Amino acid sequence: MRNVVLLINPEPLQNYLLRQMFAEELPALELIVAEELEEGWRQVRSRRDRLALVITEKKFEVEDTHQISEEKSGIRFIAQLHQEFPEVPILVWTVDMAPGEARSAGAASCLGKSTEYDLLIAEVQKLLAGGPAS
Repeated sequence: MRNVVLLINPEPLQNYLLRQMFAEELPALELIVAEELEEGWRQVRSRRDRLALVITEKKFEVEDTHQISEEKSGIRFIAQLHQEFPEVPILVWTVDMAPGEARSAGAASCLGKSTEYDLLIAEVQKLLAGGPAS
C-alpha cells in the first residue's frame, strides 16, 4: 500500500508544522521528513514501494556553487526523481513561485509556501487520488 509522503525541505519549523498538520488532517499517511537532498534520495529509495507522493522545495544549499545554483539543484532532483519514479507525483512547495520550470522537470503541481494549509492539504489529497493538479 502506498501511504508514505516524503517531505524534502530544508526548513525545520515548516517541517514541524507540516508534520502536525498531516497528523491531524491525513492520519492514514506516514509523513517522512528529509532536510537535505541526499537524505531525500535515501528515503525515496528505501521506501520506493510505499511512496505515494513527494513534496519538495526546489532551492537547496549546495556546497559547490560554481557547479550548480541552489535552485537548479532542486530542479535537477525533480527531473531525476520523475525519470526514475514516474508513478510518484511530485508537489513542489516553494518560496520561489516559477511553476513552469518545476512542471517541465516533472512536477505534478507547484504551490507557494504562502499557500494556506487547507489548500495545501486539498492539493495533496487531489494528487493522491490521481486527479489533475490545480
